[in-house]
Amino acid sequence: MKTYLAAAAFAALLIAAPAQAQQFTYEVTWGDVEMTGGVGPERSSAAGVVDGNFTANYEDGRTVEGSMHCVGMDQPSGSMFDMHMSCEATSETGTTSIVYGCDWRGEGTNGPLACVGYMEGRGDIEGRAGLLTLDWHSQNASSGTGQWFE
Repeated sequence: MKTYLAAAAFAALLIAAPAQAQQFTYEVTWGDVEMTGGVGPERSSAAGVVDGNFTANYEDGRTVEGSMHCVGMDQPSGSMFDMHMSCEATSETGTTSIVYGCDWRGEGTNGPLACVGYMEGRGDIEGRAGLLTLDWHSQNASSGTGQWFE
């Protein structure tokens, strides 16, 4: 679970680019997830923090590299998503705030995560918004797609 929380944060960093409708794919390499809190035998409602580095490849051939910082928290049983993550992605093109909703993909709370997310630009890219997917497929790696609305 620790590693998967970081992946969500990383997706947001990829989005910082010029204002127009743009699609991209991205990959994130995550560090170790640091867990805190949690109650009960399975430490439900635990939170994790993770940092990572991303590479985003835009359809126009541009490549953007940067870093991500994410915080994730398990959600109560029966919630729409198993986990929520809040991330900040930073690159030379700007800063992006990201929120993900994620579900474990059939292997319990230590397997792959599938996430959907919403992103907003900050600073130089203020006013930009878009959507993301994220597949956290291994302990320290994830990949996804995104599109800015403009």
